[in-house]
This record gives sequence, structure tokens and C-alpha cells, in this order.
Amino acid sequence: MERKRILVGDRHREIAEGLSLLLKLHGYEACAASEGASLLRMASERRPDAVVLDLDLPDLDGCEVCRRLRGIPGGNAICIIVLTGWAGPQARAAGSDYYLLKPVSVATLQTCFDGGAAPLAASACGGAATEPDGQRSGKRDARR
Repeated sequence: MERKRILVGDRHREIAEGLSLLLKLHGYEACAASEGASLLRMASERRPDAVVLDLDLPDLDGCEVCRRLRGIPGGNAICIIVLTGWAGPQARAAGSDYYLLKPVSVATLQTCFDGGAAPLAASACGGAATEPDGQRSGKRDARR
């Protein structure tokens, strides 16, 4: 079985590299980027199965990175997981598949990678959370 390729983007290099290492320990092929431009370059070269993306990147807004990921060849097949410390509807508008709040468990990420029923928004414990408007929300429509 081929290992899933995961890209991790976070402005804090140590967080991106740490999550990448954790994913490697769980059997994924993972690499990290701390800027949006480098993440987009890596995505074009490596054709990942999934991208775990923080919205707060130093060079490009994470929502813009999400939109650009959808525009690369094969980009609609990438599972995009926004993993951030702040809540908001921006990721949905940018085309992400999942919106998770930090911290998150590896099990929750694995459910997302596998296309499971993980919620679009999740609490710090990995359970369902409400959007700012108070409505519960689920997985975004599949883009595959």
C-alpha cells in the first residue's frame, strides 16, 4: 500500500516540522513548509494527498494558499485541512475540506485524510463545535 503524502504549512517552522514528524511516525510521507509560496511549490512538485494548513502564514494568507492549491493540476483532489488557532468562516469560502481548531489529535487528522465524517469545525478535543453563527457544521462537499 502506498503511503499518503501530506504537506504541513504553519508559520512556526517548529510546529510544521513537529507535526510532519508525528505524521511520519504514524506511517505517512510528510514534509513541512513555513511559508505559503514554498508550500505551493512543494504541492506542485509532490502532488500531496492532503495539506494541513494554518491560516496565518507570513507571506500569503492561508485562504489564498487554499484557493491556489485548488488551481494547481490535481488540486481539486487534495484534501485541504485548515488547522488554526482562531475560529471563522474564511476557510469554507476558500475551499477547504475541513476546518479544525488547534490542538487536534492525530486520530482526527487521520479521519480527515481518509475522507471520514470528521466535522468541518472541531473543538480542541476533536469533537464537533459550532460555527460563530451557532450552527453545527459538517464536512464540506467532496471536491474529488
